[in-house]
Amino acid sequence: FLLTHHYLPVNGASASSASEAERDHRVRRMRRALDAADIELVKLMVMGEGLDLDGALAVHYAVQHCGRDVVKALLELGAADVNSRAGPTGKTALHLAAEMVSPDMVSVLLDHHADPSARTLDGVTPLDVLRGLTSEFLFKGAVPGLTHIEPNKLRLCLELVQSAVMVATRDDGGAHGGHGDAGGGGSDGGSFPRGGDAADDSL
Repeated sequence: FLLTHHYLPVNGASASSASEAERDHRVRRMRRALDAADIELVKLMVMGEGLDLDGALAVHYAVQHCGRDVVKALLELGAADVNSRAGPTGKTALHLAAEMVSPDMVSVLLDHHADPSARTLDGVTPLDVLRGLTSEFLFKGAVPGLTHIEPNKLRLCLELVQSAVMVATRDDGGAHGGHGDAGGGGSDGGSFPRGGDAADDSL
């Protein structure tokens, strides 16, 4: 899942009006600002130009293309919904972070109240994503689409999301019966093979 013009038009030829062309221009400027870690410019665009960060998929883009500090600063602007959805299946930024197997991104999103139980239109949660990746890795020794995967990172992502699900379930008083599901997932994390060195922070 990549944020291309298929999901967010940035090609001027696809704009049917001047307003759409201007919107696309703002999105391109926002992306350049995020690439340069210029959160102040993004803030000015939001306050002065009415940039809709959710409509521009700002958090999704930052998770895929920027560092943890940029995502953190972007969320701390308070102008973006960490649980906004994108693409034809309605993935949240946490779904993307799980697919990327990035503990840094998973943790910063959870720290800013990302919903660990958010479901795509197909009913898939971030925990489902990580369990699927774990199964692929355990049984095949590799994950399709990921040229290299570090066991430590995958295990840590799984533990972070499992813990968040359990906390959310406890806070809800177990009303949705999710406690057993989260607990069952613990065996996935516990059986995961431990690597040697600590995981690299790079994506």
